[in-house]
Amino acid sequence: MRSVFYCCLLLAIVSVSAIAHPVSPPPSAASLLLLHPGPWRMPVAPPAGVRFDPETGEKPVLDAAARGTYERAATDARARAEA
Repeated sequence: MRSVFYCCLLLAIVSVSAIAHPVSPPPSAASLLLLHPGPWRMPVAPPAGVRFDPETGEKPVLDAAARGTYERAATDARARAEA
């Protein structure tokens, strides 16, 4: 019973000390926000599905619908990069 009491007491002390001494961000945080103002995005959308056949190592043949989706995503990514 004492061990449970001591564990709770220790947790309470650690919690109070963490609240009393808040952690401030490092000085490099401001320059990081200046260098990266927006959220991270993938440069090009990866094609959906398996990229190669695991048994033979051959690339799969994309049907017309999948190829059009991939090309449209790549075109959109290039347009975002140029803007």
